[in-house]
Formats: sequence, structure tokens, C-alpha cells
Amino acid sequence: MRKKPKDISFKNVIGNNLNILKMIFKFSPMAFPTYLAVALIRVCGYFISGTYILNYVVSSFEVNKRFEELLIGIVILVIGAKFFTFFETMMNSLFSPHFNAKIEKGVKRALFEKSRDVELSCYENPQFYDKYVKAAENILDDLMSIMMNIINFFASVLSLVLYGAFLFTIDPVFIIFAFVPLLTTFVRRISSNLSYKHGVEDKIMNRRRHYAQRVFYMGEFAKEVRLTDAKNFMLKYYDEACEGRIDIVRKYGKAEVSCSIFLDSFVDVILNPLALIYAAYRTFVTGDMSIAECVVIINSIGSITNSLTSFLNQFQTARTHAMFVNDYNTFMNYDIGIKSGEKHPTPTTLELKNISFSYEGSDKKVLNNVSITVRPGEKIALVGHNGAGKSTLVKLILRLYDPTEGEISLDGDNIKQLKLKEYRDMFATVFQDCKPVALSVKENVVMGPASDIDDEKVIEALKKADVYEKICTLPEGINTPLTKEFYEHGAVFSGGESQKLSLAHAFYKNSPFIVLDEPTSAMDPIAEYKMYERMAQASENKGVIFISHRLSSAVVADRIYMLENDEVIESGSHRELMMLDGKYADMFRKQAENYIEGGNE
Repeated sequence: MRKKPKDISFKNVIGNNLNILKMIFKFSPMAFPTYLAVALIRVCGYFISGTYILNYVVSSFEVNKRFEELLIGIVILVIGAKFFTFFETMMNSLFSPHFNAKIEKGVKRALFEKSRDVELSCYENPQFYDKYVKAAENILDDLMSIMMNIINFFASVLSLVLYGAFLFTIDPVFIIFAFVPLLTTFVRRISSNLSYKHGVEDKIMNRRRHYAQRVFYMGEFAKEVRLTDAKNFMLKYYDEACEGRIDIVRKYGKAEVSCSIFLDSFVDVILNPLALIYAAYRTFVTGDMSIAECVVIINSIGSITNSLTSFLNQFQTARTHAMFVNDYNTFMNYDIGIKSGEKHPTPTTLELKNISFSYEGSDKKVLNNVSITVRPGEKIALVGHNGAGKSTLVKLILRLYDPTEGEISLDGDNIKQLKLKEYRDMFATVFQDCKPVALSVKENVVMGPASDIDDEKVIEALKKADVYEKICTLPEGINTPLTKEFYEHGAVFSGGESQKLSLAHAFYKNSPFIVLDEPTSAMDPIAEYKMYERMAQASENKGVIFISHRLSSAVVADRIYMLENDEVIESGSHRELMMLDGKYADMFRKQAENYIEGGNE
């Protein structure tokens, strides 16, 4: 059952909106004052063109002002009003795109940097990930809406002052009519809460709908959609999301419409007609109000009540925005669990002592009392069946997670005491599911600052990874862009080629440790064996930790750790483990028989 959203206090409404303004000032200092100036000028223009000119014309008629004099006054007033309109158009056309781009850049960069720092477990927590997605998808629109809402708040205040002062000079009683909409505050509060709840639930359904859409138009799902029943499942998923949106409208629609009808009717059907009747009575019955004043009242009373209504709406909108911005604040203010230490790391012996680990929310241990040592220049292989904990162990070594029990140390220092970025920079990593990004070949190899790119070193790394011949066939060599995301001539690599490119990055990066998590799963056994041999030669004096589901590749390792049921059950060199004749030897012989049988078919 979904929890009912907590109401937000007035203090939090003000605080959230002010924090957003500070953020906008940080990324684009001139955006808020420029937009505010435009809005205030717009109000002045509307007041002049909609009320003051009308009053000027009618009152001139009553006092029999000469036509030439009237014409000159009208021309001056119209030119003044149009100047305000021209200024607004110019500012919106010239500066709005510039301001919006700067704000989006700053906000999204801050969001991306934060997302890089939060621990990996956050992405496996549906509630936390939901807040991240909502923050990433909606924050720019929410920011701009909040800023414009605050600006419109000030514009409404100016409008109230201009029209209120004008009406007050005619008859102070009309101010009462203008401020009666304050009585609708309670209904507006209900409407705001309904809008927030509707928006939250609708966004959830929208994300589901958009995911189904992505499956149909993204290339990585193209084969599954055509060769399996994924199409039918996704269509069902899409239909359910669309039906869910309809159900949400049914759930909140009647109440939202009722609030809207009441608020509109209160002003248009009750309040404004009463003000007009009073103005007509003062003009035609008592005779103490001129026709010009009556016309201005008829023209202006709606404007001032609309300004006050807008004023109230903007405050309720500020409450709604404040609740949505909580998602962004929750993410940005998240207290990162994996914190950096202060010590500079020393690339020597890496030691895992009695490591145990359980994923958040689970009591089941994925690793139990595991101890492993990796010395400089040593090649370590982690082997075992799927689910034995090999990849989790690698994530602990890279400090993507912290162990539940035990300690990981480098040169005797607990890695929690070391500077996190410097520690992670000591590892060149290649994962099984690696994918090139939409950059050039050499940028994918380097994956670092442009100042660090050395073309000769890139070519050497590509040769070590046995993919340089493929690169030579590309139209622009190492400068060829990868994927067709941005360029029609972009190269598309197979799974094995992508893994070799990722290996080239590991060879290029001058790191004391290399971590390979089944990096050759898309290669045939012979290519994989050659790759590990080449890797062993190229990584002399480096500590290497690799996972391979084919035990033939583990032969090149100095020491092998066999994991089963979350524990290390055997360790030693290939020869030692074959002589032990245990689980490793049995698995190795079975795989060897499969290769022999496959070769004889």
C-alpha cells in the first residue's frame, strides 16, 4: 500500500523554493533578475494598454477634450505599451535559451557527479533509484517552473498594487471585492495536494510506458523483439501503463474538476457580477460615479481578482513544487556510505582478510570468511560456478561496496582510510558486459583527459589487445567514432571486439593492478587463452585479478582461488590443484572433455 505523502510545512515551502533560487543564481546569475524584469514590465504594459488607455479615452470624452490632443495621448500611451511588449519579446528570444542552457548544464552536471559518488547499492534499491530517475528526468522543468512561479508571484503583487491603487482612488469598497478570493485558500490547498498526488503516480506510470517504448526503438533490444515474445510482453506492459494513467485520472479527476469548477465559479459567477452590479448602482442610481469610472471598474475588477487568484495559485503551486523538489534534495543530500579516506595509497600487496558480505536488506551471505592476497606482479584467478560470489568479490576489491565483515588492506592500510579516487585509479578494469561509448576509438581506449592521449601508446594497447587489425579497416582509424548514436559512419563492434577494446584500455592505463571480470566471455576458447597469455606478458610487475568461466584460461595464473557456496574451498597453482584432485580438477577435466568432444564432431 502506497504511503500517503506527508504535507509540507510553510517553512519547508519557503526553504525549498529559496534553495532552488540559490541554485539558479549559482549557475546563471542573471537569469532570475532578467526574467523578473520582463515579468514586471509585462504587467506595466498590460495595465497601460488594458486599463489606463481606456480610462484616458472615456474621461477625455466626458470633458470634451480636443480630438488632436486625445490622439497624441493615445499614440504616446500605445507606443509606451508596445515598447514593453517589444522588450519582453526581445529578452525572451535572445536570453531565455542562453539562461536555460546554463541552468540545465549546471544542474545536470551536479546530478551526474553525485550519481557517480553514491555507492553501487543505491542503484539496486528501487525506492532510491526511483528518486534518482525522477530527479534526473524532471529537475530542469521543476527548476524553471519554480523560478517562473516566484517571478509570477512578484508580478501578481505588482498587478495588485497597480490595480488596487487605481480602484482605491475611485472607491475603496472595490478593494473588498478584490480580496474576497482569500476565502478560497482552503479549497486551493486541497487542489494542490490532489495535483501533487496525481503527478507522483502519473510519473511512475510514465516511466513504465517510456521503458516499453525504448525496448521497441533501441538497437540493443532489436533481436529479442523480433525473435522472442518480448514484443507481446512489452506491449502488455505498455498497455498496463497506459491503463494505469487512465485509472489515475479516474481516481483524482472528479475531485480536481470539482475544485477547479468551484474556484472558477466563485470568481466569475459570484464575485465579479456583484462588483459590476455595485458599480452600475453607483453610476446609474446614486449618480456619484462617472461613466468613465464605471467602465474602468468593469474592465479592471476582473484583472485585480485574477491577480489575487493568481497570487494564491502561485503559493499553492510553490507548495506542489516544494514537494517535487524533495526528490532532488533527497538525492543530492544523500549521505554517501562509501566515504573517502585521507591517506595516499601505496601500490603494494592487496590483502583481503576474513571478508564476509551480504547485500542490503538480505541476511544471506554472498561471501563468507574469504581471505585472498594479491602481490605485485602476481596473477590471481577466481573460478567457480555462477553465483559463487566471484563478481561480488571484485566489486569489494574496487570498493564499489564495503564488506559486511572483515577488512581489505593495501600495504597494511585499511582501504577505507585511503583517498577513494586515488585508490580506484590504481585499478584498470574490464567487465563482461562492457560496451563502447559514443566517442572515438582512441577516446574509448584512453578514457581520460584529452591531455593524456598518446596516439602511439593507444596503437600499442590496441595491438596488445589483438584488435588493431580491425581498427585499421575503419575509415578514420583510431579517430573513427563508435556506435551510430551521433554519426552514420560510426563503427559498430561485436561483443568480442568490444571486450578487446576494453582490454586495450586496461593495457593503456598504467595502473599497478588489473581487474578482469570475465572479459573474454564473447571470445572462443582459443582466442581467450591467447588473450590471457598476452595479458600475462603485457602486465609484468602488475597485480592481476581475473575471473574466467573457462578454466583453461586459469592455467596462466600464479594462484587460483576456487569459490563455492560463498567460500574459498581450494587455492593454489593449476598444477597444485590438479594434484589435489578436488573440485577444481574435476571441473577442469569436464570442461576439457567438452572441448575435445566439440572438436571431434
